Amino acid sequence: LDDALRVRRSVKTRNKTTPLTGTQHVEREVTLYAKNAGGQARTVRVAERVPVSEVEAVKIDVRGVRPDADGLVWWDVDLSGGDERTIELAWDLEAGSSVVLPAGLASG
Repeated sequence: LDDALRVRRSVKTRNKTTPLTGTQHVEREVTLYAKNAGGQARTVRVAERVPVSEVEAVKIDVRGVRPDADGLVWWDVDLSGGDERTIELAWDLEAGSSVVLPAGLASG
């Protein structure tokens, strides 16, 4: 644990359902902010999880990066003293009308 390192997370989620077919669409954008409040250079390893589906009725498209088999995306962020970096991750999920999405994803 390093008191000089700070990471915060901001999430935007947009949900919509196609009227005729009932197909559910979720678009999520995650912004991670990493800051080194200390004077020494440091590296922080940041991870973000994206959904993983074994169900054919759910398709997930992660933009720009490839998560591991568990849905984790990793970044090693080098920060000089007082430095701050922003990392952005976005993914889209499409699910059939019969799929019940978890409360954190389902529109409400």
